[in-house]
Amino acid sequence: MKVIPKATPMIRKALLGTALTLGLGSLVFGTDLFTFGKTAFSEAQTGLRDAVPVSFEIKAARQKLTELDPAVSAAKRVVAEQQIAVERLKTDLAGRTAALDEQAREMAFLRDKIGSGELHYAGRVIRETDMKRDLAARLTTYETAKATLGHKEALLDARQRTLAANERKLDAMLAARGQLEVQIEQLEAKHQMVQARETIAGVEIDDTALSDTRDLIQRIDDELSVREKMLDEDGNTWNGAVPVSEIVKEGAAAEDAAARYDALFGAEQPAKITSDEA
Repeated sequence: MKVIPKATPMIRKALLGTALTLGLGSLVFGTDLFTFGKTAFSEAQTGLRDAVPVSFEIKAARQKLTELDPAVSAAKRVVAEQQIAVERLKTDLAGRTAALDEQAREMAFLRDKIGSGELHYAGRVIRETDMKRDLAARLTTYETAKATLGHKEALLDARQRTLAANERKLDAMLAARGQLEVQIEQLEAKHQMVQARETIAGVEIDDTALSDTRDLIQRIDDELSVREKMLDEDGNTWNGAVPVSEIVKEGAAAEDAAARYDALFGAEQPAKITSDEA
C-alpha cells in the first residue's frame, strides 16, 4: 500500500493562499481572470525586455552568431568528405573504363582470328576452339565489368547531385552568416551614432550648467574690471615720483595747440581776457 506523505504547514499555507487568491480573483474578475493574468504577464515580459540595454542585446546577437559556427564547420566537413569520395570514385571509374577498353581490343583481336584457323604464338599452337572458349570467358567478364561500371556511374551521379546540394546549402549558410555579421556590425555603428546624438542632445537640452558657468565667468570679469578701474584711479594720485612721460606728452600737445592757434589767427590777435573778466 502506497503511503502519501502529509503536506507540511508551510506548503498548506501556500496552497491555501493560492486558492484564496484565485478564488478572490474569480469573484472580482469572473471569467476575465485568465485574460487579465495573461495580459499582466505579457506586460511584465515587455517591461523586462525594455530594461535590457541595447549593447547587451547586440552582444547576445553576436553570441548567437558564434553558435552557428559548429553547424557551418560540420557542413564544411561533410562537403569536403563528399568531394574526396567523388574524386576517388571518378578515379576508379576512369581505371575501370580504361580496363574495359583494353578488354574490348583484346576480344576484337580474338574475334578477328576466329575462322582463320590455328594461332601460333611463342612456339605454341592455339586452336580455334581455345580462342572461342577464351573469347566467351572474356565476354562474360566484360559484361560483368561493364554492368559494374554502370552501377558505379549511377553511384557517381547520385553522389555528385548530393554534393552539389550540400555545396549549395553550405554556400547559403555562409552567405546568411556573413549577412548576419554585417547586420550586427551595422547595429553596433548605429548604436554608437545614437549614443553620440543622445549625448549632444542632452547637452543642448540641459544648459543649466552652461548658464551657471557663463554667469560665473561674467562675475569674475566684472570683478577684475572693477579692480583694474580702481588701480587706474589710484595711479592718478601723487606718490612722490615726477611723471616725466606724462609731462612730455602734455608739453607736446601744448606746443601743437600753439602752432595751430598761430596758423589760424596769424598776426591778428584777438583781445586778451583780463583776469577780472575771467
